[in-house]
Amino acid sequence: MKKYILIIAIALQAAALAACGSAKKAVNPDSTTITTTPAAPGSDSKRAQMIASTFGAWQSMQCNGTLSLGGKKSISSSVNVRMQRDKFISISLRPILGIEVGRMVFTGDSVYIIDKVHRQYIAENVDVFINGLPANVSTLQDIFLGRAFTLEGGTFNQSGVNNAVASVNNNVVTLTPVKTVKGFAYDFKFDDKNIIKALTVTPEGAKETTYQVDYSDVRKTVAGNVAHTLSIEGTMKGNALKLKLSYNNISWNQNVTADTTIPSGYKRMTADKLDSLLGGGDDEK
Repeated sequence: MKKYILIIAIALQAAALAACGSAKKAVNPDSTTITTTPAAPGSDSKRAQMIASTFGAWQSMQCNGTLSLGGKKSISSSVNVRMQRDKFISISLRPILGIEVGRMVFTGDSVYIIDKVHRQYIAENVDVFINGLPANVSTLQDIFLGRAFTLEGGTFNQSGVNNAVASVNNNVVTLTPVKTVKGFAYDFKFDDKNIIKALTVTPEGAKETTYQVDYSDVRKTVAGNVAHTLSIEGTMKGNALKLKLSYNNISWNQNVTADTTIPSGYKRMTADKLDSLLGGGDDEK
């Protein structure tokens, strides 16, 4: 039981960075060259504008939810999720009776993972995990909420409609950023009603998508269209990663806070310990 708790937190942290971190092998951390992709034949500017109009402004969100993790370990936990736009993402793990056993917080430049079961924590600069890519907490928020984005322009909206091109094929709409970091490509898939279905990320030279985020249960909210369920599949250090996160009863634009306080007496772990923990091992009772 004990080791399961930290594995959940680590897998969630890895999944949140999936769309950015998948390019680690393809991108030189000292060079984030932006490349330009020309508009494909048949690009549809009106469709791009329609998609941009589905994403609205917001200041904060909070909700309960459920996290399920598959792979070497199959685990499920209730969670509490809080976000403040452009500031932080906080995910609290509460598998039994609403009691917090672990917490993960992304801020503008840091990642905190606090394991209350083992009385240990990780506190690192976010660059340790994204390997110098020009991503930030706002990008991760878009990934978690099912909102298309571009690395240079943020959430895809009317003010940045020229940052991506849309093309339609057999009722599937593909939204492709005009500019991306050299070494990997990413795009978004929508249905013919402009509802987001997936984010795919492919490092340069890869035959298949390294990471894919599938979205479902997309609902209209005060913040525009928001996916209430996301499923992420990928690999990390050779281990299959499958994660599903569902939201319940989202509240928007309330006062929210993120607790990054490290309890007294907790032992600090370094980021290089993540790989061994993701590999599994015997469970502690």
